[in-house]
Amino acid sequence: MSTIQLDLRGLSYMMPLVKLASAMKKANTGDVIEVVSNYPNIDRDVKNWCASTGNALEKIVASEGYLTLLVVKKQ
Repeated sequence: MSTIQLDLRGLSYMMPLVKLASAMKKANTGDVIEVVSNYPNIDRDVKNWCASTGNALEKIVASEGYLTLLVVKKQ
């Protein structure tokens, strides 16, 4: 298992999910994608995306105007 860090601050609309999906394609099962974003709906969008793709949103941490989300590749 490894951790892949994605700094997506400044991206909006669907771009954070596009970048996450791209990183997830390159990841191995069990890898953790650490997403940092200041997009207001990133938590809801990633939660829905994980539900539809079978991946797991393990943790959300709010800090200084942005969120850090830990997403685990399950497939």
